Amino acid sequence: MLGYVTELWKQPFDGPRRSHTWEDNLPAGSTITSVSALCTRLDTNTDTSNDMIAGVSFSGAIQLYTILGGLSGKDYKITLRMTRSDGQPLEDEILLHVKEL
Repeated sequence: MLGYVTELWKQPFDGPRRSHTWEDNLPAGSTITSVSALCTRLDTNTDTSNDMIAGVSFSGAIQLYTILGGLSGKDYKITLRMTRSDGQPLEDEILLHVKEL
């Protein structure tokens, strides 16, 4: 997919549990076999996945993940990846803004 699927805002302390649906990408009879999530700080192109992403799982067509921390005033790209039962890998990207209010 070109561009970001969505844009999110959060405060540094917040740790929201998020969900992402892959329903439109699952043809009849196809299921999700695996999911992952990555996080990259955009100004430095640094992988922050280990510090900022936790609890990645799926249920049916829904991918679940938790966003942790982040530095106020910085933007991050969250990359969600999914593999279908027919072997097709797919990914969506989310733009995350972290801002202390």
